Amino acid sequence: MASDDRENLEALLEKGLTDAKISPSTRFIKQTVDFIHELAKWNKSYNLTAVRDPLQMVPLHILDSMALYPFVEEQMQDILDVGSGGGLPGIPLALPIPKKNSHCLIVMARKRGFLITLK
Repeated sequence: MASDDRENLEALLEKGLTDAKISPSTRFIKQTVDFIHELAKWNKSYNLTAVRDPLQMVPLHILDSMALYPFVEEQMQDILDVGSGGGLPGIPLALPIPKKNSHCLIVMARKRGFLITLK
């Protein structure tokens, strides 16, 4: 991923999270941009999501997933994302709270292959 692309994704993600009153850590921003990069790369071959543009993945996937974050952070012990597909919302929710047990469940082998590579 080009440096400019990464910087644009980081800025868009940080602004969206700040607007949602979520204080993102530098670690979370980096890991989420890495996730978006992998999602976009795998999406070309495995059709994980209809959204193709990584910049559009931020509001349509990441920020949408993070709308659940305040509830998950305070009230949930574990996270189970059933029918996870491309890891949404499970992966974005798991990144800022690594002490919780997070699981993504998917039946389709091609999508499961993508999730396995993220470990």
